[in-house]
Amino acid sequence: MRSSRNKIFLNSSIFLLISLMIVWNIGAQKFVHPTDVVKKVKDNFNKLNSYQAEFTIITERKDQKKITKGTAYFKKGGKVNFSFTTPVNDVIISNGKKMWVYIKRLNAVAVEQLKGDSDNGGLTGAFSDTGVITLFNRYHYSFDTPDQPVTINKNRYYKLNLKEKVATGGFSEMMLYVDADTFFISKIEADAPAGKKVSLTLSNVQHNVELPNSLFQFTIEDNMKVVENALTSIQ
Repeated sequence: MRSSRNKIFLNSSIFLLISLMIVWNIGAQKFVHPTDVVKKVKDNFNKLNSYQAEFTIITERKDQKKITKGTAYFKKGGKVNFSFTTPVNDVIISNGKKMWVYIKRLNAVAVEQLKGDSDNGGLTGAFSDTGVITLFNRYHYSFDTPDQPVTINKNRYYKLNLKEKVATGGFSEMMLYVDADTFFISKIEADAPAGKKVSLTLSNVQHNVELPNSLFQFTIEDNMKVVENALTSIQ
């Protein structure tokens, strides 16, 4: 009789232990949804006053590959400045309302009037507070694979696949690499018409640095060729 009671008690204890382990395991899991990541990205950029980073842009079309580099600056309000070291002295600047794309070798500048929330100035503008809002409004988004985050070169990222809601003739699909710790967009890969692929990566990011407003204004000189509202391949 005593042996039977002990056996029942032991079975009950094992059942209770297994039940508790299941509850603890469920409680420890974090079920992350793409909308959770997107919300944190928006919150992060909303709180961010400024940043400075190194950038690399890789453009590929068929068997052609072009790599450009430089320093990127951001200030709250959609202000961005991409100053190129390769090719030297090219710049992409936006004050949040207007964008200038200056190509040194042509001594030419393309001027774009940005259309409020419906425009973010291309890939460079996507790395701003107003740009991320436009990005997630314009594209459907989902995780690239079910298991997130993924580890790449010892860094953890949430990979978001973006597909354009309405075709605009621009980037139809994008892949965003969101740092799993800071929820900062570290890299964007984009597909454009005619088989063109573009990736833009930020590295060595310094948050909330002091930046003068003059960085986000462009002065058009008399000898420059000016093209109004024309998309350029540098974006």
